[in-house]
Amino acid sequence: MKRIITGLVLIAVGGYVLTNGALPLMLFLMLIGSLAFYEVRSITDLKSNITMVANIVFYLATMGYIYLFNVQFNKPYVILMGIFMAIYLYEYVKKSLVFRTQPFLNNLKYFSYVYFGFSSIYLIRESQNGLLLIGVFFLSIWATDVFAYYGGRTFGKTALSSVSPKKTVEGTVSGVLAAGLIVFGVCKAYDLSYIFVFAAFIIGLMGQLGDLYESLIKRTHNVKDSSNLLPGHGGILDRADNSLFVAPIVYAMVLLFL
Repeated sequence: MKRIITGLVLIAVGGYVLTNGALPLMLFLMLIGSLAFYEVRSITDLKSNITMVANIVFYLATMGYIYLFNVQFNKPYVILMGIFMAIYLYEYVKKSLVFRTQPFLNNLKYFSYVYFGFSSIYLIRESQNGLLLIGVFFLSIWATDVFAYYGGRTFGKTALSSVSPKKTVEGTVSGVLAAGLIVFGVCKAYDLSYIFVFAAFIIGLMGQLGDLYESLIKRTHNVKDSSNLLPGHGGILDRADNSLFVAPIVYAMVLLFL
């Protein structure tokens, strides 16, 4: 029951801030981003309270700067995001986390993971046609998650990755196809470009990879959930893992191509 109640609250709050954007969304992202750094301290090698507080202060300052000055990142900034995305992908392929013996670089990696993810969500929403873009983004992620879960339970036989044995190839295919079909229905109903269907497939696939990446972090540090801040759902990072991984990619596509 508490899982259902928490889920309904998350849907209500998330729907409100995403629909309104601007200050409500920024304040929400500031809050959950700050809580995410608490979880980073809890589940990684970065156990310093001073480092956690410094991360939170710098995160709030940079997010505030984005809001107050209506910042839109430029292409060199996207390249920087790409470098960190390449590090995450490298870690997943190697099934090993880098920089664990180098506190500064290790902290920079996790700060970038949280910061680029949440700031990209805000920037997508505040871009031209932002409500449509963020709607397709989260619809694709949520549809993939839901149908991957039930598809895996119904048809799942082939393990997707050793990092998360419960995930299956059949479940992932079910989720991604469902996301594409749902977005296709939305495009047909509202006469939207079918390029969003292609985007839904990409978002769904990359979202599953984001889930696996967070599983790698937790598996490496032998923890089940990032925290118990969300009753029945674990922590902020457990719920936002797909979004944190995919949002910078989607924002880069928006900036470079739209």
